[in-house]
Amino acid sequence: TLKVRVLQVRSVLLAIPDTYGRLEPNQMKEFTLNITNKGNGRDDFKIQLVTSTYSRWVQIMTSTVTLDPQRSREVKVRITVPDKEPPSTGNYIEFKVYSDADTTVFDNESIRIDVEQVYGVDLFIPGSATSKEADPGTSVTFRVSVRNTGTGEDTFDIELSSTTNSEWVSFGVYDTDGSTMLPVTYLTLSRNSVGYFWVNISIPDDVSGDKTFTFKGTSRGDEDVTDTIVLTVSVLPKRGVKLETTEERKEITPYLSGSTRAKVTYSISVRNTGMASDSFNLEVVEELSDHPSWVTLSTTHTQTLSPNGIQTITVTIEVPNGLEPQEFKTVIRATSPSERVGQEEITHDLTLYTVVKQAYGLNLIASTDWVSTSDTAPSGQSYREVTFTLRLTNTGTGVDDYKIEWGKELQSYSDWKVIFPSEIPEVNASESVSVQIKVQVPTDAKVGTYSFTVWAISRGDDDTYEKNVDATSKTITLTVDVTQLYGVELEAEREQMSAMPGESVTFKVTVKNLGNGQDTFVISVDDDYDWASLSKTQVSLAEFGSTSGADSIEIDVKVSMPTDYSKARAGPYTVSVSVERSGKTAAERQKATDQLTLTVDIEEVREVEITAPDTNLRAEPGESVTFELRVKNRGNTMDTYRLEVKGLKKEWATLDKEYVSVSPGEVTYTMVNLTVNVPSLSEVRDPEDVSVGPYDFTVEAVSRNDDTVKDSVSVTLTVETARKVKVELITEEDPVIVNANDEETRIKFRVINEGNDQDNVRIKGPVFPPNGMQLDISPSSRDLDIGGEVEVTVTITFDTNVPIETGLYTLKFRVTPDSGRDRENEVTVEFNVDIRAPNLYVDSKNVTLSKSSPVPGDTVVVTAEVYNKGTGDAEDVVVVLKDNDREVARKTVDVRASDSTKVEFDWKVTEGSHKLKVEVNPSKSALETNYDDNAATKALSVEKYWFEPSLANLLVLVLIAVVALLILVMVGIVRSRERRIRELLEELEGRGGAAVAPTRPEGLPKKEEVEKLPAGEKKEEKRAGKPETLQVMCPKCKHIDTYSVTERPTTVKCKHCGAPLIVH
Repeated sequence: TLKVRVLQVRSVLLAIPDTYGRLEPNQMKEFTLNITNKGNGRDDFKIQLVTSTYSRWVQIMTSTVTLDPQRSREVKVRITVPDKEPPSTGNYIEFKVYSDADTTVFDNESIRIDVEQVYGVDLFIPGSATSKEADPGTSVTFRVSVRNTGTGEDTFDIELSSTTNSEWVSFGVYDTDGSTMLPVTYLTLSRNSVGYFWVNISIPDDVSGDKTFTFKGTSRGDEDVTDTIVLTVSVLPKRGVKLETTEERKEITPYLSGSTRAKVTYSISVRNTGMASDSFNLEVVEELSDHPSWVTLSTTHTQTLSPNGIQTITVTIEVPNGLEPQEFKTVIRATSPSERVGQEEITHDLTLYTVVKQAYGLNLIASTDWVSTSDTAPSGQSYREVTFTLRLTNTGTGVDDYKIEWGKELQSYSDWKVIFPSEIPEVNASESVSVQIKVQVPTDAKVGTYSFTVWAISRGDDDTYEKNVDATSKTITLTVDVTQLYGVELEAEREQMSAMPGESVTFKVTVKNLGNGQDTFVISVDDDYDWASLSKTQVSLAEFGSTSGADSIEIDVKVSMPTDYSKARAGPYTVSVSVERSGKTAAERQKATDQLTLTVDIEEVREVEITAPDTNLRAEPGESVTFELRVKNRGNTMDTYRLEVKGLKKEWATLDKEYVSVSPGEVTYTMVNLTVNVPSLSEVRDPEDVSVGPYDFTVEAVSRNDDTVKDSVSVTLTVETARKVKVELITEEDPVIVNANDEETRIKFRVINEGNDQDNVRIKGPVFPPNGMQLDISPSSRDLDIGGEVEVTVTITFDTNVPIETGLYTLKFRVTPDSGRDRENEVTVEFNVDIRAPNLYVDSKNVTLSKSSPVPGDTVVVTAEVYNKGTGDAEDVVVVLKDNDREVARKTVDVRASDSTKVEFDWKVTEGSHKLKVEVNPSKSALETNYDDNAATKALSVEKYWFEPSLANLLVLVLIAVVALLILVMVGIVRSRERRIRELLEELEGRGGAAVAPTRPEGLPKKEEVEKLPAGEKKEEKRAGKPETLQVMCPKCKHIDTYSVTERPTTVKCKHCGAPLIVH
């Protein structure tokens, strides 16, 4: 009896016929969930809202249902959009139905809800301040708030819906700063936000009473959604005041002194120009008036005046004494005060102009009223002159002109003259001027005193001067005291002569007595360097005009110039000759004196010298040196010299002065710096331009006044050795691919001598090259001329006895000038090389026999899988098969990098024990990174085969069949796995990537075998397991890196180039 127990299978299906709703906030819609039990037994199912974000929206009417197999039930779900929910689309509300007994059995379905926008607008003014008072002719401004009461962003148009007095109104919205008024009549607001618009109402002058204005806000989202607000302006009766006068400008003349002041009075009418009775305040506007403290009002408040009523007031202005002429203004203001808070005051200003006229006055005094004549008369004059100094002061209030008059008392004396300015113009108020009155007294005038009178008269307001009519000063009496006369005079035949240094000149000078008696005189000479001498130093002469003796005498003044140019400077040399009376006291000597200046013009002599304390300096390219030059003026006059540099390399040289001015003198010189900048090697095209050696520079100084006057100095700059080498790549591959099994690999670069001298360069390679690599540098040393170059070849080979290191390496070569000694100017050149070499590998697991139990006489095919785990291809590799260390077969194969190949040998089976050995590259003819994994062995014992029918043999056959069946199953699994790998490869090739594992796992078929799998075979699914650490080589950049994976097959990205790799 067989019993079959059918297990319960659980399954559920959720279906929603209507999966879309378009709702407004606070709107509800009911949806139906169809739940079907797809299992084979009765089951309880739970209904759950998956998207908890919408938990407030959803009401599930039934949370649990029980269904028999293949039975269905409807469950109602109500979805209500919350109040004020902003508009949105694509709100997916997901429901889940699952088995209460097994939560892994479930089904999901979603309902999409789009929330529609609700529109709303509210116009208001906080505090309900929709009414304002205003005066005629003014304006009022309202700030109206607009709130978006809808559920989403909206734009609202603002309009004036009332038409009465609409021409008074202007309006617009406020900018986002809340203060800038824009001429725009719409505004966009987010949900529940508030914006503002302004309303300006300009009231005409001739209206009053309450005026209303209605504004309307309309939603652009829904034009039926509107709100209005009514604004009221209460216009008050018009007020007004005006000040009037017929005398806005008056003149006044201030007093010059005293305790009283001059006054001026204005009469002003105050008129009520408003519509109602009013009284007005009166004041002097201090900020607009020039001198408010001088002003007095007869009243500061008017009576109550009916419309067009008038009241007269007086304004009195007192001006200070001595006030200067001017015009100043006084502003009187009448004000109708405001009757309520915020009401504008009504004012009217009247400006009065007061013209201050000039007041005239003067004062004349003499510093001294008694003056004596001198004891001597000026040379060549027939009179002696005395001067009286008077001070005339303008005591008036403005600019005035004055006239000086005198009593003419001295006109009775022959040849007397009184000289003074007849008019003194434009004297400022309070200003004093000095007036000189000169009296010329004849030399023959008798000793005694002589007096005369003077006075001054103001011009006043007219162009005439009238004594005692215009302002007139007091009369002053002046007295001249005539004394005894002394005099002497010096006169030269020539006062100026010319001479060269080392010459002498003689001046003829006459001494004449101008006194009225015999007198003795002393003559002296004064010059800077005592070059002058006199033929006489004292003479006695008769009185002027004497007929009995000589009143004059001629003497010689000799001037001798030195021969030294530094002392005999070019230009005028002056000699002062003086004469005075011979007397015991200074007062007696000074009674008769005279002085004469003689000039010797020393002619110019020009000569120049230029020297250098250090004429030899050294520098390297790129350095600069400075020669100190000294320019000396060897002539006798100031001179300017033009400096010029000459030489083959004069463009290197600069002078800090192109022109120098030098004074003459033995120890005087001017220093000039000659800076020579040697170009650096990088600044010249050819290093020969700054080659080692001396360079001469000549600096010439030439007089700008005489180009025949010149001198020069030569200096030498020696350019020292500067070493510089440059390296240029000839081999430009990066990296350079180096296959260890190639005969050799060459890389080349060029070395150029960019120094300024012949040089020997040494080339050295890396101290520690990669393992197995051998480098030959040719040449390793070379002499190079300036600008010379040499091509360097580096030959790379490998030692066959050393395992090869593969991968990317940087080879650095040092190029050192000065025979390898100048490490400071050493340069390096680097090459990146990618060393590739095979790594052949064979494993006993990959050595198979075509017959598992051969018998003597059979021919068995021995198959070995040879892998190349390295980065380089292996060509013509020898693979041998040995039986008990005796070679029985040999083949040659090629194995590409990261690939494998099969090698098959025919082996004739003999009886006995056999140790089969497959050996790859036995003679190491191919260079590898590892030789230790090149052989694999397999042991086998062959006996005679006897088969007897028996139960044991039958069991063996059955066991073999079972094993064969298991092998077929495993092969199917492997082929399915290879099919998955092939699909991944094709997918990666479509994306531009590829991957290769460095070793093929045991039993893994080749790609071409995978392609032979039967069509329709089920693909292998990914298998998850413990984390594994694998080494994978990227076929694109050839780098091998370590990766950690949790399942195979899978894909990873190359850590170097980012290419996708398959790990299987």
